[in-house]
Amino acid sequence: MEKETFINKLREAFGERFPLPIAVGYSRQPKGLTPAKTHCMIKHMLTARGGEAVSLSQDDVLCRGGKVYAGYADMNEKICNFVSGFEKYKETPESVASFAADLNLPKREGEYLNFLRIDSPEVNLKEAEGIVFFVNPDALAGLWSWANFDINEEDGVIANFGSGCSSSISNLVRENRIGGHRCFIGMLDISVRPLLHPDELTFAIPRCRLEQMMQTIDKCCLSGAPAWQKVKSRIEA
Repeated sequence: MEKETFINKLREAFGERFPLPIAVGYSRQPKGLTPAKTHCMIKHMLTARGGEAVSLSQDDVLCRGGKVYAGYADMNEKICNFVSGFEKYKETPESVASFAADLNLPKREGEYLNFLRIDSPEVNLKEAEGIVFFVNPDALAGLWSWANFDINEEDGVIANFGSGCSSSISNLVRENRIGGHRCFIGMLDISVRPLLHPDELTFAIPRCRLEQMMQTIDKCCLSGAPAWQKVKSRIEA
């Protein structure tokens, strides 16, 4: 499905006011501007959500954990101590290290990490690692239903532990690289919650799964099922 057709399908399914997702991917050359440096990468994702194309090099990612989850660095003892001792998200530093090892975090493939809203001219969905929606519970319900339409796996949609950038970047990239089927609910990380609206989460779809889901958007409940029409009316309100 061509990008323009997909955008039209999304607007038909969720309404004209539905925020378009951002494409996440790597490239050797920047596809957007590097905004003012900020500690948390999620702020850059929010900038891209507003329509400004963002490209980040390793030097632009200031958060030590963010460097790890973006594929620019390895997990280290300082980060493990911070996540456990300061943020208190895991009981011990060793637990953090074990968690990171199990993630099997992918390394970047390109100098720049790009966040581009999918209607940006620079976006080629065939080159992206996947897309990330910023959604309220009603829109999340629609995406969750769509993702589960053609599969019965228990882990078709998951909300695993991790930082905001791990749920929207690392998981997305890893799943796409292995040709997996999972989609990811994210931004449950308490550290990033103040950056988002109180009723806002993310839904990340790896490209390998998106290519399949594009073929079912006209078949699932989003195509006009009565229950979805009631929910869609609230999204459009």
